[in-house]
Amino acid sequence: SCSPAGNCELGIDNAFAAVQDRAETAPPGFRPTVTVSTERDADGVMIRVSDNGVGMPESVRVRVFEPFFSTKPTGEGTGLGLSLSHDIALAHQGTLTVESEEDEGTTFALWLPVAS
Repeated sequence: SCSPAGNCELGIDNAFAAVQDRAETAPPGFRPTVTVSTERDADGVMIRVSDNGVGMPESVRVRVFEPFFSTKPTGEGTGLGLSLSHDIALAHQGTLTVESEEDEGTTFALWLPVAS
C-alpha cells in the first residue's frame, strides 16, 4: 500500500533500508539487491519483494504486522504501514507473509485472488 505522501510498503522501503544497513558492515564485494517478482496462476497473483539485507530476528519477524510496532527510531515511522498492508490483503481474501533470516535477507509475499 502507499500513503498519500508516497510512502510505499509491502516491504519495498524496508528492503532498501535493510540492504543499506547491511552494506555498512558487509565485507568488500557485497552487492545490495532488492528483487520484485510476480507470478499468476488460475487462482491468483503473487508479488514478492526480496532483499539480501540484514534480515530480522525471530522476535521482530513475529511482530512485524502488529499495529504501531516499529524498529525505526522515534519519529521515523508509525509502525502502521505493514499492519495496514496486511489488513488490506486480508480484506481482499489474500495473504501477506514474511520470511526472514538474520544476515541473509527478507522476503515479503503478497497473494491476491483473481476476481471471478
